[in-house]
Amino acid sequence: VRRTIKNPAPSGGRISNFSTFSIRGFREPDSPMHQRIIKFIDGKVISTIMTIATIYALFGDDIRLAWVPPSVDPVFYTLSIIALVLFAMELILNSIA
Repeated sequence: VRRTIKNPAPSGGRISNFSTFSIRGFREPDSPMHQRIIKFIDGKVISTIMTIATIYALFGDDIRLAWVPPSVDPVFYTLSIIALVLFAMELILNSIA
């Protein structure tokens, strides 16, 4: 979690400096770890997987209700849980990066 705080200047109380910090303290946003995470998230494979998960999240349940027999419901529930886990992982990785 990044937050921006304003540090007043010693003279006159004007705002002179903005500092970025995370829960762990000050960090370097251009570190190699952050660059690897961003490269991973923005890759073609992950973008394709997340696009498919998004389309499923939008239309999967409607397809299940309209055209699939109730015996296949557990498959759709499993796919929904997988999509939820993927979205959570993407959120966490984007928060770190």
